[in-house]
Amino acid sequence: MGYQPIAARSCSARVTIPDHWTQCEIVGSHVPQTKPPINTYYYSGTSDEIETILRDGFVDNIEERNTGRRGVYVGDAPGGPDPEYPDDHLLEITLPGEIDTSKWRLVLPEKPCRWQEWLIPATTLNKHARVRKLRKDQWEQAWAKYKDAQRLKQ
Repeated sequence: MGYQPIAARSCSARVTIPDHWTQCEIVGSHVPQTKPPINTYYYSGTSDEIETILRDGFVDNIEERNTGRRGVYVGDAPGGPDPEYPDDHLLEITLPGEIDTSKWRLVLPEKPCRWQEWLIPATTLNKHARVRKLRKDQWEQAWAKYKDAQRLKQ
């Protein structure tokens, strides 16, 4: 048993595959790979606060007035760096798509916001989140990308 050539789908080159591969393996190798869904959130704070989070993890630092529920305040928009707070830094937080954050969403009809906000328990973030600190230029790029996406929705 040798290799059998098959035509590559997107170019004129020919590829060979072992004849012992199953049809599933052959077909699967041509299926575009998609990343699992993720949810991205942002958290800003002073450099000391951010370094503490990166070292020790998140803590439930906000309490919702009406329910007493505690968590970490995050938004789906990074906002822009504020010159009034030059010491602020931004964390980008990603959670796997299977983590349902809808129960932690903050909805304040009397105080609508341009972006969505959540109060997510620190235990959930510490257990499931991937966190990275953005440089100022990355923060500005994330804010520009968010604003562009919002313009396209209009």
